[in-house]
This record gives sequence, C-alpha cells and structure tokens, in this order.
Amino acid sequence: MGYTRDSLPWTFQYEAGKVVGFDIDMVSSLAREMGVTLELVLIDRADLARLLNDGYLDTVVGGIALTTEHMEVVWFSAPYLDATLGFVVPDHRRDDFNFNRREAVKALKAPRLAVLDLPVLPGQDARLPAAGRGDRRRLRTRVLPGRDRSV
Repeated sequence: MGYTRDSLPWTFQYEAGKVVGFDIDMVSSLAREMGVTLELVLIDRADLARLLNDGYLDTVVGGIALTTEHMEVVWFSAPYLDATLGFVVPDHRRDDFNFNRREAVKALKAPRLAVLDLPVLPGQDARLPAAGRGDRRRLRTRVLPGRDRSV
C-alpha cells in the first residue's frame, strides 16, 4: 500500500514517525478483515502512476484527487468521501469570494486572511499555507486565537 507524505487528514506521520490518518485507518481495517499484513510504502505523488502500473504497489492512499490527468493513467475506486471546502466570509461579501467568478477574487486589492490558531491534532502546531506561486500580491495573514474543542 503506497501512501503520500503529509496529506492531512488522510495520511501523515505523527509521534516519532507513526503513519496515521483517515485513509490509514480505513486500509488497516480492510487488511484486518482480509487477514493480510499491511505494508505501507511512502511514495512521491509524481511516481504514483508508474509504481501502480509497474505492479510495485496494489493501491495508493493519501487524499488523491480524481483529476483528468490521473484518470488517464490509473483507475479510481468509487469515492468514499466528498469534501467541500470554502472560505468563511461575511454574507454581504460572498460574491467577492465566488470561485465561479475568478476575476472577482483576482480583483481584490489587499485580501486579508485569518487562520485560527488551533492544532490539527493535539500536540501539533498549526501551519500557515504558503502563498501561491506566481501571485505577485502579498497576502496579509494573522493568526486568531481559537478554542480547542477536542475532547
């Protein structure tokens, strides 16, 4: 079983290199039900199709997107998760962040983004994503204090 590095929350290394995540839980359960030993192999996403098509791996997990490029060279199972992500914005500004209208987002003069200061997992620091390449505008970001709602 191939997995990709740092694909939160699907596959990632936590606590002294232990591989965890939604996909790891799912394939671990599947291996137990089948009565087989699960061997995890860290791969680079760029090698995914070659490793599958050469028979080195049986399957790959790690939040792999169903893109037309991927679908031309590998087969995907039926999706087991539909993830809808978006920005939280004031209602009166929703059209400014409508990704069906990319020109509206590009027209923003000085976008300000905030990231809640909550760890993804207990003991893990939140990380701010890097600004997109080729975007000459500087994004202003600030970390806002948040409440840890973990149980």
